Amino acid sequence: MNRQLRITIITLLLLVSVGFAAVATNLLINGSATIGINENDMQVLFTKVETDNADAFISLDGKSIEFTTYYLENVGDQSSLTYTVTNNSSNYDANVEVKLTDDLGNEISSDLFTVEETQQLPNLIEAKTNASGILTITLTKGALEDTKYKFHLTITSSPVERTAKAIGDDITLPTDPGLYNQNNELVSTWDDLINKYSLSLTKDYTDWDDPDERRLSNIINTIDPHNDNLYKLIIDDSVDKIGEYALSSVEGLTTVVFSKNITTIGAHAFNMADELTELIIPEGVTSIGEYAFSNSDRLQYIWIPKTVDGFDETWFNGVDSITSIEIEEGHPIVKSIDGVVYSADGKNLIYYPEGRMNTTYVIPSDVIGIGEYAFEDVKYLTDVIFEGNNDWLVNDEITITAAELSDHKRAAQLLINEYYSDYWSKIENSGE
Repeated sequence: MNRQLRITIITLLLLVSVGFAAVATNLLINGSATIGINENDMQVLFTKVETDNADAFISLDGKSIEFTTYYLENVGDQSSLTYTVTNNSSNYDANVEVKLTDDLGNEISSDLFTVEETQQLPNLIEAKTNASGILTITLTKGALEDTKYKFHLTITSSPVERTAKAIGDDITLPTDPGLYNQNNELVSTWDDLINKYSLSLTKDYTDWDDPDERRLSNIINTIDPHNDNLYKLIIDDSVDKIGEYALSSVEGLTTVVFSKNITTIGAHAFNMADELTELIIPEGVTSIGEYAFSNSDRLQYIWIPKTVDGFDETWFNGVDSITSIEIEEGHPIVKSIDGVVYSADGKNLIYYPEGRMNTTYVIPSDVIGIGEYAFEDVKYLTDVIFEGNNDWLVNDEITITAAELSDHKRAAQLLINEYYSDYWSKIENSGE
């Protein structure tokens, strides 16, 4: 679902939770939403190449292949190239054009070679898919002195706007504060949660294993000792802070609707909240404590408003399910590019979501720093392409050379490896 559409839906849910009678609200969403083009999400790359009678290498930026043929001596001798193009873009399909040139960038001379697309690459490659093509080069003039020839295959692509369908999504949410089951049946009113069960979401639990604490997890276990239900929590407007550990380790909590007055989310507040899949942090929240959403095994998406005073990668420690982090435009410190967190000026890559599905990622040439633990424990990333030709320093001590990073798989291994997960800084002019 498109982020703006998703935010619109959640915003409606936040609004209807305040100030209405105790009835359930149903939102039936029908129609479509256009997903806008994000040029920074332009990741259409060569990702694989195979040849016979030739050497072939994918360029550092993934946009071209250089291959050299051998033993084309007699008329009819052939060399073939099989290549794969991957559209790693999240939100758009791509029109793709592949062009073959000689070593000087000129079109192949028809009186020397013939070039046949034995398997044609499709013009349109859908988002998060790949396609393969095969080129066969045939020598048309024999007995040449040099039997080795160098060629270039280059790729150009342009985004195609997609339309997301949102048909028949029946979203139901209670409107009064309290604890509800998945059928929107009231399990406990807000007054009972506060008075009968002594719930204090604002409390900071210094010893969170203390059996006398009154966190929501204990309340749910009291109401339902077997804890077989799934629950929704609608928070009352009187709450302006979610304290440390206040909603941690709560089994079965799928939905949390924040009150409009929340300003603070404490450290470990949602730690190990295993059923949560999505969190929209409301406007007005200014502070989020460390490890706030850590080890929440199903959390996939989070939206952070520009009012939050920074970004801490520990928030998502151990969350290998998270695929996208969106940050409201205009945040003074950080921004999101295709779900990846950068500094506001784009020069520091701060956090790459562990569950992001892309296997290849391009680090732009204007990035000069990579945050500590930015890539640690990512699940699917196998190739990292560093634009430019610079050496890098890890924690001002370990030098990683451009030659090492030109191996895309090696670059990914280094970034993911815990030993190299301290802050990376580019050595300017080292590759000049």
